[in-house]
Amino acid sequence: MKRYLLCIVLVGMVMWLAGCNDVVAQEVEQEVMVSGESKAEKEESKAAAPDPEGVVVTVDGVSLTNKQVDYMLKHRIGRGSRLNAINFWIELQVRQTEAKRRDLHKTEEAEFILELYQDNYLARQFLGDAIKSEAPPATEEEARAEYEKTIERYKQPKMVSVQQIEVKDEETCRKVLAAAEEPGSDIKKLYDEYTPNPNRMKGRILKADVRRLTSALGAESVPAVMDAQEGALLGPLKTKNGFSVIKIEEVTEAFTQPFDEVKDRILGVLNTQKGNEYLAKYFEELKEKVKIVKSPELEELESQGPAEGPRPGGPPARMNPDNPRRPVPMPGGRGGSEAGSKGP
Repeated sequence: MKRYLLCIVLVGMVMWLAGCNDVVAQEVEQEVMVSGESKAEKEESKAAAPDPEGVVVTVDGVSLTNKQVDYMLKHRIGRGSRLNAINFWIELQVRQTEAKRRDLHKTEEAEFILELYQDNYLARQFLGDAIKSEAPPATEEEARAEYEKTIERYKQPKMVSVQQIEVKDEETCRKVLAAAEEPGSDIKKLYDEYTPNPNRMKGRILKADVRRLTSALGAESVPAVMDAQEGALLGPLKTKNGFSVIKIEEVTEAFTQPFDEVKDRILGVLNTQKGNEYLAKYFEELKEKVKIVKSPELEELESQGPAEGPRPGGPPARMNPDNPRRPVPMPGGRGGSEAGSKGP
């Protein structure tokens, strides 16, 4: 891992020494993943697991193994794709080799910054994860109390899926309705027949609540649609751009997600909060154990109030392979690290 951190910051130094001085460390929050594996992860899980020690690629004698690719993906380097992570590593190897050929890593300034970046990542990422793992876990009782306190967010509104055929005048709409009521009629074919410029969804509005239906149809027709039974055929209804025949394809009644269904999600959020609180307290206690001597200049700066910008303790920056001049936060996120990003 140390080698790859060195590669990352060497690229940063190349751009910095070329005149780029906008490196900024910042901390962002990332939502806890609760919806399961991403599509890319699901596709990769179908394939047989590669040999961890197997070499994926070699650049001038330096090899990258499958295990090291896994490390990169774990730390969200490579946009969640093995191919992107591997290409990212290749690009770094090419650039850091050129940086070393120019001896850009040997200046006093470069040595200090490189060491600072590595120490920062080690302290914030790995030490942070280790300390937060020691925090006492949230209990089911705490999760249930949080569920009751925030019950509104688990209430799902009534939703309907409909097929709409909209025409300009009421008379044509009545013809469409009569044709739709004929035995064996196909409303989708009627949509094609009466819609010269079909939209991408071909008139279907899926799982829409009152707000979305109002936006799509106009307020006047929404009450009739929301009150209709599944399979009902409605019309003529005054809608935003004329008159419509609407078939109710599916109705999902309003409901509240039960505690057992969201318990793991709540526990994840509470454990993240507890871990962050435990980590902040731990670091404050660490600072009390060391001797810190401040210069008059520093005391003067502190007397002027907190500086604007990233709050202290933010993650180190890493280079964005799409734009090496613009750093993005180091990988991580709730439940895994102090801060997160979407990856390079």
